[in-house]
Amino acid sequence: MKRTLVSLIIAGALAAAAAGWQAAVHAAPSTPWLNVELKDVVSGKTFKLADFKGKVVLIEMMAVWCPKCAAQQREMQKLSAELGDAVAMVSIDIDANENAEILRRHVETSNFKWVFVVAPRALTQQLVDAFGERIIDPPSTPMIILDKAQRPKVLRFGVKPSAEIRQEISKYR
Repeated sequence: MKRTLVSLIIAGALAAAAAGWQAAVHAAPSTPWLNVELKDVVSGKTFKLADFKGKVVLIEMMAVWCPKCAAQQREMQKLSAELGDAVAMVSIDIDANENAEILRRHVETSNFKWVFVVAPRALTQQLVDAFGERIIDPPSTPMIILDKAQRPKVLRFGVKPSAEIRQEISKYR
């Protein structure tokens, strides 16, 4: 009888722990990072990602030195030409050693037409808190889509062709 009771208690505890773990895995990430003030390195305008509520937003984490980021940006450039203003595109330089001037030169040299910002430390930390360390690893080419209600979806890691990104975006337009 004692063994049965102990077995039931252990089974119940394991089931509760598993349910709690599943809830944590499926819980929506915290989004205070949407309200961090950012500054476009080309225009000098300040904004928050939260300002784009009601619009689909494609966010890329990158660094100027990263060749995979450059490949991803060439795919984004195709999308930018196709979609125009239908989707907001924001590239966030998360390398603490890069500054607005370095990033601005990169944008102008490459003739990119979307918004580029240098990540404030608060934004970088909040992204890590919400999505884990890999979200700020430029060679992983991390990207997030925000739907119109600003619910984030992290896209697969690795360079994504424009057709794949367009397909993901179409789910939210």
